[in-house]
Amino acid sequence: MTIQKDGSTFVASCDECPDAFDTEEDNFAAAKVVLADKGWRTFKGPDKMWANACPACVAEFAKSKQG
Repeated sequence: MTIQKDGSTFVASCDECPDAFDTEEDNFAAAKVVLADKGWRTFKGPDKMWANACPACVAEFAKSKQG
């Protein structure tokens, strides 16, 4: 999982690109809410590991599944 505390707040890093986002929250549950509101998605891959995707990567994945 790539949501880590950086100083006093949680920062998420996209597992598909170099994008990162500081949630400005010091509580993990609150940070997850902020990320979801901003379009970030967390998923469990076939390797059973958690991963995060930024809004751009989520949109790109959705486009690749169309058509």
